[in-house]
Amino acid sequence: MTSKTEASLLNLKNSLKIFLNKQINPPYQIISLGVNCYAKTFLTKRKFKKKKDAGELTLPFDFTFYTNAKYITEFIQNDFSDYFEELYFIEKSQYWGKARKIFFSHETDFKENDKEKLVEMYSKRIKNFYSYLSSDKPVLFFQILTDKEEGEDLENLFCVLKQKIKPPFILAVVDCDEVIERELPKEICVLKLQKPAPDYDFYSKKCYKSSKGKEFENKIEKFVSEVISKEMKQRVVKYF
Repeated sequence: MTSKTEASLLNLKNSLKIFLNKQINPPYQIISLGVNCYAKTFLTKRKFKKKKDAGELTLPFDFTFYTNAKYITEFIQNDFSDYFEELYFIEKSQYWGKARKIFFSHETDFKENDKEKLVEMYSKRIKNFYSYLSSDKPVLFFQILTDKEEGEDLENLFCVLKQKIKPPFILAVVDCDEVIERELPKEICVLKLQKPAPDYDFYSKKCYKSSKGKEFENKIEKFVSEVISKEMKQRVVKYF
């Protein structure tokens, strides 16, 4: 088989996946609440969420790094009213940040003179967030705490979601670094899961493709599936 034929078959396979994923319509929504991009990356990688090319909308907590989980609660509570205040360009890193609360580390195309473009992009992502929540479908809010320094704000977050969100919802959290130190209300589903190693790199193929990395992510996948099936009482839907 020639490389040209192989490429054509691969393109056809990808096009078929995109088409099929566009037809899938789960009876629930899944929304990442960070605190960094790993939560959204995991959901897509393990087929709980479809890719952008199949119609998935990007949300404000998908590809940003929040220095502490409490800021996510804060932005939802105040309806993102001060989200674009105190933005500054980090010359050394070549991306934007906000008052040491957010780092837009994936948006390296937005340079020092591109503040308005960044604001426009994230305004759309905030709009997408509320668009998802305008549905009557139940929502699974999903958060992964990867580092103790990120803190946790789960009781406050749960209360704010209860005040702000109309559809029924479940808050599911994976604690990878003993971040959560106290008992939480039963409405918050928590998986305490030790990292395969103290220096485990969630984004390194060498790490997540290793036997320990696969076992680690399999446990998170099982947790998400069980929350959907047992707590939300929904049939688990996976994409291609």
